[in-house]
Amino acid sequence: MVEQKRLEGANLVTNAYLEMKHAIITKQWLVGSKIPGEVQLAKEMGVSRNTIRGALQRLNSIGMIETRHGSGSYVIRTIESGSLTVPEVLTPINKDEIIKLLEFRKGIEAEGAYLAAQKRREKDLLEIKLAVTDMMSRTNDSKEYSEADVRFHLAISSATQNELFYSSMLNLRSALETHFTEMNSTIGTQFSANDHWNIYMAIERKEAELAKVLMYCTIDRSIKVLREEKATEERMAEERAAEKREAEERAAASEMQQQ
Repeated sequence: MVEQKRLEGANLVTNAYLEMKHAIITKQWLVGSKIPGEVQLAKEMGVSRNTIRGALQRLNSIGMIETRHGSGSYVIRTIESGSLTVPEVLTPINKDEIIKLLEFRKGIEAEGAYLAAQKRREKDLLEIKLAVTDMMSRTNDSKEYSEADVRFHLAISSATQNELFYSSMLNLRSALETHFTEMNSTIGTQFSANDHWNIYMAIERKEAELAKVLMYCTIDRSIKVLREEKATEERMAEERAAEKREAEERAAASEMQQQ
């Protein structure tokens, strides 16, 4: 059931829409189930029936619910099953692909942190704090740390109150899970944990510009570290290849002398 609290903000329809969409995404309302009626939803959210009707129309327009005449509205699709999709990103399997995903995330998530600091609600802040607290307590386990890392970034995208940020991150989720696991096992978790805590504190204090800069710099530093490691690996590979060629040339020269 949608959390009982009076929605605030200039656009009540958008807020109600996001609340109901969140209920579908988080499986509070399952596919195939009938969602509560307009009167009940209006009471729970503290808004008018017209506001609820407008939010339902938006959910209908993106194909997440279907309104059946005389029966009510039913969930027919979650965002993971196809609505508001973004271009597929291949699950990263090497440093080049991780770097590409980081480059994409840098601009999107820096702006997302900025908006989250401006628009976050108390329940958004709680979700961000729970995720970063889990990160801080799991720095010795890169897999569990990475799972909390994904939750942290999803919570920030949700706190923007802009469904496009959230839907983009959700559609990237499988790639992000692999990406975070690969990156955190490569780079380590301690610096990352401290950076994420600082981002949370900036959002908590509503310091939007600071949150934006911290997110940008955190991702940018990861890119630089990975590029340096990639350059080192390439240099070592070239040195090994050169040593192999020299050994082959010496062996060939020795064989010619013996003939």
